[in-house]
Amino acid sequence: MLFDNLVHHSIYRGVAIPLTAQAYDYILAGNGLFKRAASPHICAQIQVTLARVAGLPDLDDPVHVAVRPGRIPGRLLYAVLADARQCAWRRQEQMYSFAFEGQAVRLSRPVQRAGAAQVRYAADAGDGAICDLHSHHTMGAFFSRTDDADEQGFRFYAVIGDVLGKPALRLRLGMYGDFLDLPATVLFTGPGPFVDLFGTEEIDDGDPCDA
Repeated sequence: MLFDNLVHHSIYRGVAIPLTAQAYDYILAGNGLFKRAASPHICAQIQVTLARVAGLPDLDDPVHVAVRPGRIPGRLLYAVLADARQCAWRRQEQMYSFAFEGQAVRLSRPVQRAGAAQVRYAADAGDGAICDLHSHHTMGAFFSRTDDADEQGFRFYAVIGDVLGKPALRLRLGMYGDFLDLPATVLFTGPGPFVDLFGTEEIDDGDPCDA
């Protein structure tokens, strides 16, 4: 019964489906399986599996990501890079957290244990964070299998790398174990000092929870 409250399963028949689950909804449509969730600051729908399902209509514009109350100022990424560079000389990874406090954004470095190839910190669903960003110091910006295993919440996750050379950034949305790679400008007003490794692709920023 508890799982039924956390996760809801729906079949799309051409009529908008309201978000009802406490955690996330699965929606089966003619063009595949989709997953949808909402929090005070994120509302998103992602495609989990691409498939053709006979007898069901397709979901139009099936992938959506909305950020409330708005995107994070890209200038804050300059502060992240400056701090990450200080730690890079010791070859230490670092974790940073972005959270909304009303209309303002709080950037912090949570309590953590940092090493050359990993960083441990306490991620809490109730901490108000919208994005966890970690530094790979002089290594490249990529999400490892350890990151995949650790980043199991519903928030944005970012990684930066080559911070002493040509700093780069990757961003993705995590939705309880599934991920969607995104351009940095979905969450930030700009990539700041970083090269966005996603490229120049665009994603619909409509709000799937307005239905």
